[in-house]
Amino acid sequence: MESGLLIGFLLASASIVIGAFLGVLGNWLISEYNKSGWVSVFYMIGVLTLLFPVGTAFFYWEEISNWLGLLAATLSVSASIGLMIFMRTKIRTKNIYKSDEVDPIMNRFTDDADNTEIKLFGGDLSFFGESERKINENSQYLKLKARGFNVIQILCENPTRNETKFRYGKIITDLPKAELRFYDPKDADLRIRGRIAKMGGSDRLVIFDKIESKLYKVIQTDTANSNGVLYNSIWNLIWELAIRPTPAELDEYRKLYQG
Repeated sequence: MESGLLIGFLLASASIVIGAFLGVLGNWLISEYNKSGWVSVFYMIGVLTLLFPVGTAFFYWEEISNWLGLLAATLSVSASIGLMIFMRTKIRTKNIYKSDEVDPIMNRFTDDADNTEIKLFGGDLSFFGESERKINENSQYLKLKARGFNVIQILCENPTRNETKFRYGKIITDLPKAELRFYDPKDADLRIRGRIAKMGGSDRLVIFDKIESKLYKVIQTDTANSNGVLYNSIWNLIWELAIRPTPAELDEYRKLYQG
């Protein structure tokens, strides 16, 4: 066997091992840190490995115009394109979403839920909108109103600003079956938002966590999963310990909304 051919096989073997290592490394980095920047690194690797065989074929066509050279170039280009397609379709969109992609996920979840009950945990509920007009146009809010749940439990921040009290007043006016309970974000904020609902009699959860500006990690699970059991148990504990607004406070919120 010629030394050049032998070296080629050795390099190919090393490339396979390096590729497998990068695959494992990429999976670990993305799952561990949940940062989309790592995806860009692997896009760059795909682009570089795509440009290299194309450049080699352009400048050194005579040297590689044999079956082995053409096979290597074809495999390299195919693998590079395949890597970028896989990253685009499987990893980038696995559970990391832009802010405008969260609404459809939450609305599908609300639509699929049984109409018996739904539980929300959502900070000061500003994701519904900062003004009455914005709330009335918000797709999540409209979907929640339209479903007509028998029980709506909302775990939210203890309001300190009139803007928040106004929003709460609108919610309990539009959704008379809604029950609010408060927590103090300085003492007990899970820093996650989401919903819990019955689907076919079983508890399902959708949870989203802000990673960076306009980028969220979304997890959908149920109580058959250990994480689902944990989040459900945390919800039940915090709900029981949460502050119940007095009738006078609820009247204050309604009056602020109704003017």
